[in-house]
Amino acid sequence: MVYTECMRRLGVEPFETVVFEDSGTGLSGARQSGARVVHAMSHVVSERADFGFRGYHEFGTE
Repeated sequence: MVYTECMRRLGVEPFETVVFEDSGTGLSGARQSGARVVHAMSHVVSERADFGFRGYHEFGTE
C-alpha cells in the first residue's frame, strides 16, 4: 500500500497521519492504512472519510 509505505519511510504511525484525498480509490487506500482521512474537493463527503470540505478556501488564513 502506498500510504503504509510512505508512513514507514517517514517513520510515523497511522495515528500520527492525516491523508487528504479527492478520489474514491485514494479514500479507500487511506482508510485501509489506518490514517485519518479528509475528503477534499467534493460536494458530497464520502462515508470513508473522517472529515470533508469542498475546497482549501474553507480552511481560511486566519
